[in-house]
Amino acid sequence: MKLNGNKKILIAIIGLVICIFILYLLNTFSNKEPFVSNSPVVYSESTIKEYKESLIKWKVSMTIPAESLQKLGVPENSVKQYISTGSWDWSPELTNVVKQMIMNEPNYDETKAAQQLVDAQKVWPPEYFILIFSTGFARDFKSIANTKKLACNIDQTTQKAIGNSMYTLDESGKITTTPVDNSTLPGLMPGFKFLSKPCNPCNIINYNYDCPFAYPDTNGKTIFPGFLMEYAWGLYPYSKPNTNSNINSNNTNNTNNTSPDFSSLLDKFN
Repeated sequence: MKLNGNKKILIAIIGLVICIFILYLLNTFSNKEPFVSNSPVVYSESTIKEYKESLIKWKVSMTIPAESLQKLGVPENSVKQYISTGSWDWSPELTNVVKQMIMNEPNYDETKAAQQLVDAQKVWPPEYFILIFSTGFARDFKSIANTKKLACNIDQTTQKAIGNSMYTLDESGKITTTPVDNSTLPGLMPGFKFLSKPCNPCNIINYNYDCPFAYPDTNGKTIFPGFLMEYAWGLYPYSKPNTNSNINSNNTNNTNNTSPDFSSLLDKFN
């Protein structure tokens, strides 16, 4: 059976549409690049002055000192945009991550969700938002690791992790000089899982987001990292689809997910 010209054109168009749709899905759900911590920067005196004035102008409930922004490497152009608009520039992915965090609140109120997102963008630049969460994640992981006689070697002056692996602790809780083969961590810490290849989980202490992992709770049950760590590690969206809400629900909470109560995030880490 021969196809006439119009049918051939129609089939070609349908095929093109399908290809575009597949490419869209691959782009949407493929792993993103890990978040990269910036080096410290120095702002001009005029930018610092205008930033301080803008905090009064925009009536921000919580303020982040310009000194902290510079240490985090928040670009000066981002600060200037904030001065003009009263809102930090978030990527679409980060915006969706925070929407998911809001949806995970125990007392989630859909009517207030949009305002909560606006409020968050008024307070936190992306660099600071990821920092405060990863700090809590790293703290909780270190606490669990210590119960398994494992620890990251921390420089007491810089508070940075040293070495390419974790180390063992002796009976008194003192760190030894014995490095641990990263690939053996799941066996030494039941419930610990690498979400990619074996790597050094202590990197999270240095705000290097190149080693995605999930760690166990005190009962050995795996605690998955939560939406914001997935985003920082370049894994978002990693979780299964959420069916509890109709707000951009292409990601979800896991019953053992460490996404925090969004409303308490500010008080908990500030």
